[in-house]
Amino acid sequence: GYEAGAKSVKPDITVQKVYIDSFTDRARGGEAAKNFISQGADVIFGAGGQTGSGGIQAAAQAGTYVIGVDQDEYVTTFQGGKAQGADKIISSATKRVDNAVFQAIKLAVDGKFEGGTAVGDASNEGVGLAPFHDADAAIPADVKTLLETTLKGLADGSIKTNVTLP
Repeated sequence: GYEAGAKSVKPDITVQKVYIDSFTDRARGGEAAKNFISQGADVIFGAGGQTGSGGIQAAAQAGTYVIGVDQDEYVTTFQGGKAQGADKIISSATKRVDNAVFQAIKLAVDGKFEGGTAVGDASNEGVGLAPFHDADAAIPADVKTLLETTLKGLADGSIKTNVTLP
């Protein structure tokens, strides 16, 4: 998803990636991020649990902009702005588990809950973007507008991800 989004804005962009066989190895995430920075990476998107969080923390502390994932990592990894590098976290691609739980409870309370698979996406606020926090002033207005337009397009279906579920 990150690569598709980056290429939608800049088709010739180079997106480097690595697979680390751990969700809990912050040090390995940090080393991978440092390696990408040494190769000229401008932004680090650290997916992969604590391994990804270690990557964005190391990158931000080195002065590189980062994007978190799952929860608002400004609040978690960067301790609400108290940790070094908090000014370098642009946002986080969030899984809105809070909304999913609320929706399930509301269906149950209303007597409309049915078992099965529920998919959280932009149309039902199952995913989203965290606030820009300390990096807000560094993000140009046209980029903010593009992000808002993209989220709306994902929600209304005018932007297709080409991801299919089994």
